[in-house]
This record gives sequence, structure tokens and C-alpha cells, in this order.
Amino acid sequence: MSRCLAFSILLLWIFGVSQSASPQTSSVSGTLTDISGAVVPRAKVSAVNQATNAARSVETDNSGAYRITNLSPGIYDVIIEAPGFKTVEYSRDRLYSLDPL
Repeated sequence: MSRCLAFSILLLWIFGVSQSASPQTSSVSGTLTDISGAVVPRAKVSAVNQATNAARSVETDNSGAYRITNLSPGIYDVIIEAPGFKTVEYSRDRLYSLDPL
């Protein structure tokens, strides 16, 4: 009986540790538009972790939509690069607008 109880406790501990040890992630998504409200397709959108400089990038689709997934917890800068526009950086410390060159 005690062997069965010990095995049950071991299984509960393993399942408890595996679920609590699973990483937490987040995502950033949106639709990129210019100052006139027109969508901006094929723009590069990057999320850069301020603490580690780890970066993830995606390209907006034809409707200007983007989604960056599986971001580790942290504070991120978002950098947007599009042909015909100045590079834009959204940061906790500063904000630049998306203006034509």
C-alpha cells in the first residue's frame, strides 16, 4: 500500500512540476497603417527584448497585419521598417512616428 501511495505522490509531483515549469509567452499583433490610414504591406516588424537583445521579426501581409508570437516575458522595443518610410521605433523610453521619407 505504501509503495502505491509513494508512486501516486511521485506522479503528482512530476505533473505539478512539468506544468509549473512550462514557459510563459506572449505575442504582439496589429495592423500597420500610414498617417493617411492606408495599410502598409511587406513591412518588417521586429520585437527586440531590451534585457537580452533577442529579436523576432515578421513581415506584414497584404492587408498590413502582423503577429509576433512566443515572446518571452520582458520589455520589448518594436521596430518597423518599410520601403518608402522612415524606420520607426516604439520603445518604453521614446516614440517615433511612421512618416514618409
